[in-house]
Formats: sequence, structure tokens, C-alpha cells
Amino acid sequence: MQKLVCEMCGSQDLQKQSGLYVCQSCGTKYSPEEAKKLLVEVSVKVDETDHIQNLYKLARQARENGNNENAAKYYDQILPFCPDDWEATFFSVYYRSACCVIRDIAPACNNVTNALSGVFKKIQSLPASEKKAAVRTVANACTNIAQSMFNSALKHHMSIDVSIMSKYNQELKQRLVSASWIAVTCANCIMTAFGKEPDIAQYVQIPAKMAIQYQSRQSYVSIVFETSTTDMLLGYIGQFDPDFVTQHEDNQKKSVLRNGIVCLVLGGAATWFGLGASETLKWCALTFGAILLLYGAYLMILLAVVNKTSGASAGRVEESAPQPTSQQSAPADGWTCTCGKVNASYVSSCSCGVNRRDVP
Repeated sequence: MQKLVCEMCGSQDLQKQSGLYVCQSCGTKYSPEEAKKLLVEVSVKVDETDHIQNLYKLARQARENGNNENAAKYYDQILPFCPDDWEATFFSVYYRSACCVIRDIAPACNNVTNALSGVFKKIQSLPASEKKAAVRTVANACTNIAQSMFNSALKHHMSIDVSIMSKYNQELKQRLVSASWIAVTCANCIMTAFGKEPDIAQYVQIPAKMAIQYQSRQSYVSIVFETSTTDMLLGYIGQFDPDFVTQHEDNQKKSVLRNGIVCLVLGGAATWFGLGASETLKWCALTFGAILLLYGAYLMILLAVVNKTSGASAGRVEESAPQPTSQQSAPADGWTCTCGKVNASYVSSCSCGVNRRDVP
């Protein structure tokens, strides 16, 4: 007895449709004359390994071509044969999620997030020579799909009529948070699995920096992580790029200063307008102006306190601080403050208030 075997992917599942023989795995079509050449004796076992390798080839080609549907299809076919393979495990979920419609962005992102822990456990079992490339691939892929979902959610929201847009702010926030959480979870998984292997852990910067930048991105709703999450991400980044952390802190201060100035200017303008307005508008304008002035003053005081902590107090500490001893020398990846305290490489400001950039 003979059986048809697809020469492209090795599948034996060929069906006749509209006069042609169609492979149900890869979609290749054969004429009746071509199909005769595909006949294989049942006694000759088709090598399963060749079939799997052909599926990998088709899946990777689909990835390169940006064909999400085909990539999802081929990785789904690989997974039953290779349940312990990180690539099939990750990308089968990844590409099914990438094919989602707008209303399913949040659950699709959650599917990717939930798969990451298992994916990194599989990567940990790889030979040492393969781990680095696998982690880099997953880090880049997570960043790409998070960015894609984030942008798609924003674009859809912008297309909604302005008169009813606010009704969908909560849906937008849910989608944006779900997208950004892919990056947060990926960063956490990298450090959990490879925190003691710097040459691999360095790729934590890819998703962690994107997650931090999401918080600063202007949108219709604000994405704000808990302080502990932000500190965790900055700590991860700081181990490899302390300048990024310092720049982030500087940007935060500039943002507070800018908002404070805007509030003071608008508050002053509203107060000035209120003083010359009619009785109907006077108290509304004065009240609004007072609120803006108070909030602006609060921001300026807050900024002054932060600057005083990191600046003025540092001078007093320097006057009385002992010079670092040989036992207090900084490790190769750390730095020693003028007060004598040894800080890790990712710490941008010493507890005494001295900034790393000010230490010779």
C-alpha cells in the first residue's frame, strides 16, 4: 500500500480539492501528475525528524516575512512533537496573540505574559552556548509585541468620536497596562533566571527600558507602575546602564519643575482675570486660580526639598566625612562616595545625597 507524502513539510495529510491535492499542513498544492511522484510505500517509514525540521523552516520563514497567521499555524503543529522546546512554546502563544483583534488586546497580552515563566524555565535547560541567543530573541520579541499592542490600542482609541471617547478610557488603560506588563514580566523573568550571569542578564535592559518609557509616554490615560515596580526596573537597568537611571531621575525633576511653572502661570492669569471679571465669573476664576497657585507652589516646594536633599546636604556631609579607607574601596562594577560609603553600580545617588556624577 502507498501513501502521499508532502515533499515540502513531510506531512501525510493530503486531500483532494478542486482537482488538486492540497497539503493540510503547509498548503502546498499538487496536480494529479505531481501527486503520483509523492507516493511512498507504507513499509517505508517517513522520518518524523525531517517533518519537524520542515515545519521549523516554514515557521521561521513566516516569522521573517511577518506572516503571523502562518507562523502561529506552524508553531502550533510543532508543539505536540516538541513540548519542551522554548521556541515552539513561546512563539505559538506569541503569534496567536499577535493575530488578535482590538477588543482582545488585553487577554492576548495576558496570554504572552503568562507564558513567559515557563518559556524561561525551558531556556535555562538549554546548552550554555544557546541560552544567550534565546534570551535575546525573547526580550526583543516581547518588546516588539508590547509596542505593537500599545500602539494599536492608542490608534484605535484616537479613531473614536471625541464626544464619546472618554467612555472608553478605562478600556484603553486596561489594554495599555496589559501591553506594558509584557515588558515588565519579561525583565523580571530574565533577572530571576539569569541574574547571576551578566552576559545574559544584560538583555534585561531591552524590556525594562521600554517599560520605564511607557510611563513617560503621553496618552489619553496615564500608565503608572507602583513605586516598587519602577524601582525594580531601574535597579535592573542600573546594573548595566547607570547613566539611563540618572537621566530618568533628572527628567522626573524637570517634569515637576515644568508642571509647577505652568500651574503658577495659569493660576496667576486666572486670578488676574478674576479680579476684573463680573460677579458671576469673579469667584469661579479666583477659586480656580487659587487652586492652581497652591498646586504649583506645592510642586515647587517638593522640588526644592528633593534638590536640597541631593545637593545642599551633600556639602555638609563632605565637610565632616572621613576619606574612604582601603577596606572601603569600591568593587570593579561599583563606586565609592566622598562620604566613604561603597555603592553598587546601579545606584545613581548615595544616601548622603551626593550624585555619582559629582564623585571624581
